[in-house]
Parts: sequence; C-alpha cells; structure tokens
Amino acid sequence: MLNVFDVGLRTQANDISKIFKAEFREGFEIDTSRSIDVAGTSTLVLKSGRHDVFN
Repeated sequence: MLNVFDVGLRTQANDISKIFKAEFREGFEIDTSRSIDVAGTSTLVLKSGRHDVFN
C-alpha cells in the first residue's frame, strides 16, 4: 500500500518538475539586492532570467 502511494507522489513530483523546466528555462536565482512583502514578511525577490517570479 505504501509503495503505491510513493509511486503516485513521485509521478506527480516528476510531472510538476517538467512544467517548471518548460516555464522557467533559465532556472531560478534569488536577487539579494531587492525584497518584497509577502504576508507581512520581507522576502528576497525570486527571478528567472531577467524576470521576477511573483506568482
């Protein structure tokens, strides 16, 4: 039973990984020179290439 659950999670993780690779071909980096407010907490900006990733 646990093996079936594990296989399902691994499949879903692999599927979402493919989506991220297709959408963000330049990878990710954190811009330590800028921050944004996320639910009241100052958070460094996540970038993909020259673009900020907000949502």
